[in-house]
Amino acid sequence: MFSIHKYLLEIEDRQEISMPEGARIIKVGLDTKSQPCIWAIVNTFHKTTDRIICIYATGQVNMDIDFDDYVGSFNLLDCTWHVFE
Repeated sequence: MFSIHKYLLEIEDRQEISMPEGARIIKVGLDTKSQPCIWAIVNTFHKTTDRIICIYATGQVNMDIDFDDYVGSFNLLDCTWHVFE
């Protein structure tokens, strides 16, 4: 069964998020409590797997970014944060 799920994010360079295999990330942003989140379409019958999510601030130097895996950006704490998988 397919549904849209919300996954909370921490402001960290790298984190693991468990979601069902094949989940498709459709949005990144702040929820109604100003918490950074990812929303994804998931098949609730699939087993979960860990996905690596990286968050970097504008101007932050990091050479490990694969720009093909950009998910989205959001503004928080006077900064724009960019999310990659």
